[in-house]
Order: sequence, then C-alpha cells, then structure tokens
Amino acid sequence: AHAYLFAGPPGIGKSKFARVFAQALFCERHHEAELEMCDECHCCREMNANSHPDYFHIRKPEDKAEISVDRFIGVPEKRPRDGLIYDLSLKPMEARRRIALINDANFMNDEGANAMLKTLEEPPPQSVLILIAEKLDAVLPTIRSRCQLLRFSALSQQDVAELLIENEMASNPEE
Repeated sequence: AHAYLFAGPPGIGKSKFARVFAQALFCERHHEAELEMCDECHCCREMNANSHPDYFHIRKPEDKAEISVDRFIGVPEKRPRDGLIYDLSLKPMEARRRIALINDANFMNDEGANAMLKTLEEPPPQSVLILIAEKLDAVLPTIRSRCQLLRFSALSQQDVAELLIENEMASNPEE
C-alpha cells in the first residue's frame, strides 16, 4: 500500500515497528516483499544513523497541542516549496522510494489533515506514508479510509514472558 495507519495505545512499539518497516523497504540487499533488512547496506546504515535523505519523520512538538499545517505545506513565505508534501513529491535521492512517518497523526489540525488528504488520494510515485495514532477516532474518517489500518495492542503477560526467555533476558516465566 502507499499509506498505512498504525493505531493503538502508547508505548507498545508502533513507532519502532514503523522505523523497522521503513528500513526493510529501503534495504538494498533484500527485495521489498521479504520485509528484511541487512543492517549493512548503505541505506540500512543511514537509517541506523537517522540520516537517510529519503526518510521524513514529523511529530507533534512537545510545546504544542497539534501538528500545524506548516509541517505539511510549509510556512506561508516558502509555500509551495516547503513541507512534507513537497518533500514527498520529489524523486528519491538514494533509495527506490521516499517514506514519511507521521507520529501523533491524531494531533493533526484540520488544515494539516486536509492538506494530507490530497496526498493520500493521489500519492506521489515511489512514496509510502506511515501514520501513527493512539486514538483512531481522532483521525479524520477521510484519512482513515485512505490508509491500510494496522491495529496494535499490548502483548499478554505470557507472550512477554516467552519473549524474555527466548531472548535470554529472563530464565523463567516468574522472573
């Protein structure tokens, strides 16, 4: 898909999964259908260093109540040559595609969400958008309908115990 919406409670790994997903799509040694990453190719190293030129990540500023429209279409004096939508419209610099991660998508103001709607309806070629939201109902229905929805939920205590044992971080379920 060209757009995904990862929804679920905070602290369960939506953002981490989104970065791993993006890195797997960028990896030069694996076909995108494999969803694997090598951690050694140029793209994987750039993702690990947070410096990949075709990866964009925006989120709600800590001192603000919402993600403003400027993050999507740029500040008024630089429009239309600024902002995430413009960045996605350009050809990839190094990879096969450009990927944007929008954390806190449930905090997009109405103007920003409506600006993104056009991009979700007619995505630039070779682009993938990943939106992350804690509260699915706070994301406009028109945005939700244009994304592949993936719901995240907390693991059970039994699953966590098994993973800790499997990864040698604990020796028994009680621990």
